[in-house]
Amino acid sequence: IKNWASSSAGSAVSTTFNQAVPGAGEIPGVTQDKNDPNNGELFALNQMGEDTLKIYKSGAYKDAFVGYLRAKARGDPLSSKHANILSQVKSGAMKVLQEAVDTSGGAWLPPDFRAEVIKKIVTITSIRRNAQVYTTGTDMITFPAVTWTTNDLYTTGATLTWQGSVALAAATAESTNPVAGQIKIPVNEAVCKFLMTRSQMEDNSFDMLGYLGEVLAETYAVGEESAFTNGTGATQPAGFLTNTNLIANHIHSGVSAHIRWEGIVGSEDPTLGLLGVEAALPPQYEGGAKWYANKASYGAIRGLADSNHRPLWQQTDGQFGNWALGYPVTLLGYPIEKDQFIPSEAADSYPVVLGDMKGYYIVDRVGLSVEVFRETYADWGQVLIYGRKRLGGQLVKDWMLKALVLTA
Repeated sequence: IKNWASSSAGSAVSTTFNQAVPGAGEIPGVTQDKNDPNNGELFALNQMGEDTLKIYKSGAYKDAFVGYLRAKARGDPLSSKHANILSQVKSGAMKVLQEAVDTSGGAWLPPDFRAEVIKKIVTITSIRRNAQVYTTGTDMITFPAVTWTTNDLYTTGATLTWQGSVALAAATAESTNPVAGQIKIPVNEAVCKFLMTRSQMEDNSFDMLGYLGEVLAETYAVGEESAFTNGTGATQPAGFLTNTNLIANHIHSGVSAHIRWEGIVGSEDPTLGLLGVEAALPPQYEGGAKWYANKASYGAIRGLADSNHRPLWQQTDGQFGNWALGYPVTLLGYPIEKDQFIPSEAADSYPVVLGDMKGYYIVDRVGLSVEVFRETYADWGQVLIYGRKRLGGQLVKDWMLKALVLTA
């Protein structure tokens, strides 16, 4: 206010009386009629009278109010000697300010209503934008799959038989035959609904239905992230952390309940800990590989230091320098992603995963739809806002990811 008092006197305070942009927030059958005597400016007119309302909206009142604030900022009354500030309000200003209130002796402050709802900020989501996403027209999508029992070096399941350029003494042995199987991902349905009173829909001063659409979009984004991470697979997507093959082929940290840079089994062991996870990832999946963990786990990794208390992450990737210069942060050369639904440090937990999330398949059947039902709870004076989406998810190529388990 003090800064305002010393600035140009050409400012003005604007006032509004619930005058929304035409069409904003209007829902047929729900939003109150503009001609209703209890709506908007008509309500103010009925409550205060035409003369008082005209004063509220007049330029003289706004100028007087500005002068009042400027005088108060300097600690001066309206009869102050500072003519440069009060020149616009001395003549008849007190009369205008008092006249604008039903009870004399004060000034009416125009309400400053911000069309913004105070809420939590949506958490960062990382799985969908890194996964393989498909659309389908049925309730299940089926992929043909090649099964094999050999290691990651022979990814097709078939191996070569080498022979010389002489006649064979026996028939060539048949190679391992890759048997074609099937992987099926079911489509699940997720719903979310709100019950709003009719008065809430009628009396809002912004686009309530549009806001609820944004709330549903954020709710589904976060709910999907949770299911893609820890979903049971029963009536919901199967989370990658519940995949039995990923869990069976985990890498140990070397100590219980703590993330380690390299495990401790009598001495430093680079086949365990974060170094062990990186070493276990097959090289053909390094190009799209990223680290996945929650922010607390990355904090724990930043705390790992050598015997001279130098951060190990800083030494390998210049983590702090990259962050300060605006470069993407990497860990052992791989980008990092934050998934707040991955567990934190605890005994036998899986707080860190490295790999290419393209191995996780997301199947979209029906996108997010928002419907408004006015009749369902009409006798209760409520309106039902109903969100619905159909999708599925499953870790198909589990060998593209490696997980760290916090055990000795």
